[in-house]
Amino acid sequence: MDGIHRSHHLFTHLKHRGIVPLIDEVVLPGPDVPSNPENVQGDILHLFPKVAEDFIFFRISDVIEFRKRLASFEPTHGKQVYNHLLAIHEAKAKNAGWVTIVQKQIAFSRPELNLLGLTEKTGDGRFDVYCMRDNKRFLGDGMPWDRAFDKPNTDADNGTANVDDGAIHGIISIAGSDR
Repeated sequence: MDGIHRSHHLFTHLKHRGIVPLIDEVVLPGPDVPSNPENVQGDILHLFPKVAEDFIFFRISDVIEFRKRLASFEPTHGKQVYNHLLAIHEAKAKNAGWVTIVQKQIAFSRPELNLLGLTEKTGDGRFDVYCMRDNKRFLGDGMPWDRAFDKPNTDADNGTANVDDGAIHGIISIAGSDR
């Protein structure tokens, strides 16, 4: 049985998920496979199993205080999400009821990274040049934006990701088995 079939067999009770973790004896690190899942936010690798998810959007007003608090923030990593999926699978297999989980992650905008002094390129040309609002037309988004998220003076041709003029700096998402 190859890794894909072994994965679907192991996670048989999670058949409705869009992504099932790949189980293989040998998983070689590569551009799409992290060498250490404990060093990657779990939602990126396996998608958070969740019933509910809330978002906290923020701007940094005090860089020193933010850095101090960020040092204690522990996002849910890939191995933890894998273990949550195993626990859910086992509970379903035993008809054991609900598994209580809470997971969190954080994401930063280009202006926030710049504000924190992290100015090196990320390797993502769109992220390093364009803010999401600059990409509204590129993304096919025809809806009006809430003023809290709408960045003034956007430039779809040249990008404004390196201009911090009131845009959201980042987001924390919290997902879990209930509200």
